[in-house]
Amino acid sequence: MREVYEIRATIEGLSAARTVSRLVPADFVELERLLDALVEAATKDDPKAIAEADLAFHAYVNRRSEHRVLVRLFQLLEAQILRCAHMTRNLTGAYPPARARAEHQALIDALRTGHPKAASEAFRNHVSWDIIEGRLGRDASPHQGTPTVGARVADQSSDRPLGGGLT
Repeated sequence: MREVYEIRATIEGLSAARTVSRLVPADFVELERLLDALVEAATKDDPKAIAEADLAFHAYVNRRSEHRVLVRLFQLLEAQILRCAHMTRNLTGAYPPARARAEHQALIDALRTGHPKAASEAFRNHVSWDIIEGRLGRDASPHQGTPTVGARVADQSSDRPLGGGLT
């Protein structure tokens, strides 16, 4: 799981830096629409819809980079990204709609700055393993009767291939 988040952060950071100069007003309309879909899924507390809406948001930014290698690498990771989203969700519980909106609005705002470095940093930090790991420790601790977060994360970070698809 750690490896997926680490490579995803690198790909998304590079994609966001390239995307900044390519965005037009219609792109921001689309990003807001994708954000609304994510918040709606979070409001319904629908894990599959949340993961898919989140992926759609991030994939849109990646595609707008128009960097063939970055786009292809992201596509290769999509199944693992969905799987990691589900594992993270199982460990942390609900994704509050207000948090979904705030986190992704901050990404849109970083893109609006027009500064590649700011956009890159925002996207890298958003999917940073350190942030995810911190959330796992903070959000998962109230779940009584379950193995410790560290044990569950370690169990998921073996060298086994993650495989694809939702189970």
